[in-house]
Parts: sequence; C-alpha cells; structure tokens
Amino acid sequence: MAILGVLQHPDARLSKAARPVQEYDTALEDLVMNMLETMYHHKAIGLSGPQVNVRKQIMVVDLSNNQNEPLVMINPAISAMGRSYSHYDEGCVSIPDFYVPVRRLCSIQINAHDARGKPFSISAEGWLAACIQHEMDHLSGQTLMDHASAKQRSQYRRRAGR
Repeated sequence: MAILGVLQHPDARLSKAARPVQEYDTALEDLVMNMLETMYHHKAIGLSGPQVNVRKQIMVVDLSNNQNEPLVMINPAISAMGRSYSHYDEGCVSIPDFYVPVRRLCSIQINAHDARGKPFSISAEGWLAACIQHEMDHLSGQTLMDHASAKQRSQYRRRAGR
C-alpha cells in the first residue's frame, strides 16, 4: 500500500466532477486500499477520489475511534433524505486548518457499490451523514470553500499567504 498525494486548495482539479467507476478490478481495490491508508495517515475521517487526483466516484469514510471500520462507497447516490438539517463544523484535508459550519441533512439513504462491485444501501444519520455529504460534494467538484462566506474565504487566503 502507498500514501497518495492529496491535492490542496486552490488546485483547480478539486473543482472537476468525478466520473462513475466502470470497471471493478484489482487496480480499483488497490486504489481503495491506498486511499484508506492515505486517509488514516492524515488522521482524516473521509477522502474522495478527486482529492487524490483520481476523477472517479470513489470515497472512503471511517468515523471509528480506532480507524478500523472503513466504509467504501463507489458511485454513491442519495436515494432518500430526511427533512431536518443541522450545522456541522467541517474541516478538510485538502484545505488544512480551515473549518466552516455547513448545513447538512441530518439523515440520508445511500445506494453505492463496494470495491468489488457489489451493490449495497445504508442509512446514515448525524455526523456520518454529514461526512458522506462532504465527500459527495468532492465527487461533484465542490469543496468546503464553496460553503464558506466571502469573509471566511478572505481570512483563509490571508492566513495561507495567498
């Protein structure tokens, strides 16, 4: 396994939408394992294909304290959603030291495939639902910066020397 390079804001590649995965093979399984290792290395709770310069609809998430409960989602799609929202203070490995409260659905239903192409469906609530929505934003070419106010973006640019 290998630790992959993570694209950093304002890299334009983070703004490009990912394409659906077409082939489920050992190369995909290896990529997923490398994404998990990369996520754990950075002490993150989620990572998407676009963040490691792979424009495929792949995301990995692990909210467990021991980082031993990975959730791999290929071609994820929200199939149902609750009606309530909450704000979550989110950060992102692609935008270090930047946190923004983001309005997210409190509960969602997701249809996806695992790394071998087997379809599955899960219900997610609370922080897990927010994390999945954050990674799905990456798959559509959005970043945490897109949820920030002009003032927050300006403060980040100043602090980052940009």
